[in-house]
Amino acid sequence: ELLDYEQEFQKLSALKAKKHVGETVLYTDSRGLAYLTKVGLDKFYDKINTELLDSLGYDSVAGKYWTTGKSYVVSKIDPPFIFCDLDLYINSYVNEEEFKKYDLIHNQWELERSKFFVDDKLDSLNLSYSYKNMLYPNTSFLFINSKELQKEYWKLHKEIIEDKNFDPSDECLWLLADQGILGFAARKLKSNIGTLEKDIFISETDFNQLDLEYGSIPKYISGNKNDHINLSYHHIWLSKKLIRENSKVREEFIKVTKGQINSFNKTGLL
Repeated sequence: ELLDYEQEFQKLSALKAKKHVGETVLYTDSRGLAYLTKVGLDKFYDKINTELLDSLGYDSVAGKYWTTGKSYVVSKIDPPFIFCDLDLYINSYVNEEEFKKYDLIHNQWELERSKFFVDDKLDSLNLSYSYKNMLYPNTSFLFINSKELQKEYWKLHKEIIEDKNFDPSDECLWLLADQGILGFAARKLKSNIGTLEKDIFISETDFNQLDLEYGSIPKYISGNKNDHINLSYHHIWLSKKLIRENSKVREEFIKVTKGQINSFNKTGLL
């Protein structure tokens, strides 16, 4: 079940997407829709599609196939489209004509790091192709405009989750199955890529960015060779731990988020 603050940011994410992108479609299965209807989240979307994920054919237990539902949707719906995670806010209007120049737009390139160093796992998997020493695309925001890219992405995803050496408890492999293989497919196809961030994400270990002159790892470094796409957004991902564990922060977050949601009543979006 979704926690109280998770329900609030999902509502606001849907409303902001509706305002800045257009029609919103939530993809879930029938069991998911029953829960979302129970807590009132269904009314925040223009459409809800259960047919696609009901037909997936894999065990729907999230702990076994964590991101397969997401990857399936991203692979099967007709391009061009924008996909965003439920904890991502789109804060400015999308320039549709600019976006259509690209096969793929994602948040940012990220360095493999700490427990998510995926290269060590590649040799144990029987993938059609892979690349070591790769940056990985963050997939919390995606614009996809290439059926060929979708086809390659799903092919590699299936190869991972159906591999005899696949361990569903290994978070590192899920990073590969969600993000890494999208980079592999885009590299193979020489896709035209844009990113929302100008720079490459390195580490979340020190957000105060202290002692950089003494070798502390920076949050970002330059070197991104893709076009920078001007779109304002906010991803709550790295704030969740603080929101969950600090009751004062959580209460304030819920209060502010509810206030923003209520403001949409005046716009006719809710």
